[in-house]
Amino acid sequence: LAYSSELDVASFAVMIDTEGEVGDFLRLPDLMRRRNAWREADRVGKERDMRRLKELMVSKNPHVVAIAGANRDALQLKTELQALIKTLVDEEEFPSIPVEIVDDSLAVIFQNSTRAETDFREYPALLRQAISIGRLLQDPLVETSVLCSPDEEILAFKFHPLQD
Repeated sequence: LAYSSELDVASFAVMIDTEGEVGDFLRLPDLMRRRNAWREADRVGKERDMRRLKELMVSKNPHVVAIAGANRDALQLKTELQALIKTLVDEEEFPSIPVEIVDDSLAVIFQNSTRAETDFREYPALLRQAISIGRLLQDPLVETSVLCSPDEEILAFKFHPLQD
């Protein structure tokens, strides 16, 4: 999952197969809204997005859920997804799967890289970030090495605060 804290920007969930290819994705415009919002449209939109996410999980059976760790909103999203998975476990005998928050600094660089723009030209930047988050959880070395290109995008990645 990749999200933006800006409420007018849609979040994206993507299913990555074992080869690192995109299996399916969802555009979730109201995922970051509050469940107890005062506007009914916000509450209805949030419930719709959570229902669509639940349907995707049931149909695709993921092994793990990875959330971009962009800011503190990731903690709230993690709590909501853990509750969703608990509901699936209790009601539909769904296997319990972990929900992980993943550092998104590499994924942010990837979403703007020339390779991402070439491979996923029709996808919005936030969806490209979600793809990178999934691949990073699968194999961090391969996803990091993708940025070693003639454009030297790897140089934008900070391995340590004192790197400069």
